[in-house]
Amino acid sequence: PARAKRMAFSANDDFRGKTYSKASTRPLTTRPPYKRETSKRELVGVDVFVCWPTGTMEELAKKLEPLAGDGLKLESLSNRGMKVWPGGHKETFTVDSTACRFQLPEGKGSVSHAAVVKLLERVTQAGVEFVKTEGLYNFDGKAGFAKG
Repeated sequence: PARAKRMAFSANDDFRGKTYSKASTRPLTTRPPYKRETSKRELVGVDVFVCWPTGTMEELAKKLEPLAGDGLKLESLSNRGMKVWPGGHKETFTVDSTACRFQLPEGKGSVSHAAVVKLLERVTQAGVEFVKTEGLYNFDGKAGFAKG
């Protein structure tokens, strides 16, 4: 280690005693503070990602449909970004993580976080493991999520 240290210092010998010109200076400019526009944000649904390693998407949908409540409805299932229910093809290659979209019908107001928590409790009690959730929000009445 001592030898390596000496070698490292000797490699820098070429730079000792050299003088460098000062960097040019210019006045510092700053940007004006960013003003974020406010918008009305409404929670209108939730994507519940579940672990479904065996079984078909049709079986998963049949298990989840009765669990919807508080105005939410199971709209679709997607796997690897592809819609697999309703109207999916049985031949579609799927993995064990499936996004289950529960959403209020269009124009029916907003859903509370408490309703989402109750939904997750029902999903868990039905023996389906949820992995994560993503809230579906409207901003000023426009969807802030892909409708897929």
